[in-house]
Amino acid sequence: MIKIFNLFKKARAEPPVDIDFLSSSYLRYQDKQIVISPQTDSSGRHAENTAIRVKTNMPANPGYSVFINKSDENITGDTSVMPIPMSIVHTNKYITVLKGFGVHPSGGRYSDYGLTVRWTDQKIEKIIFHLHDRDVNIEFSK
Repeated sequence: MIKIFNLFKKARAEPPVDIDFLSSSYLRYQDKQIVISPQTDSSGRHAENTAIRVKTNMPANPGYSVFINKSDENITGDTSVMPIPMSIVHTNKYITVLKGFGVHPSGGRYSDYGLTVRWTDQKIEKIIFHLHDRDVNIEFSK
């Protein structure tokens, strides 16, 4: 039996997700272990402001643009950091998981990157930036 698919059916639209999150500190994990270095306190925490932005792309472009920028100020306008294109792979009321797609102009794959947003009572608890190819996770918190 041959199944005929409707080629003109609209693709499932992703929900709009616009996030402006200013983190005051972060932990870096390598191979699931906290990295402690001269730049961290004894628990491995970096005391550094970082702005994380997730913006819904224009209708002609799929997915979202993710910006991560070290910042000493509040989030204002777009950062100077090149955005990472991502799409949602899973979402519910507690977690939103995004994964990169496409190729960087230098040839690197955006699929090596991911982002997990953890929610508590509709507020962001923390954001985890994933570098899949290096087994590194950077956990940003307020």
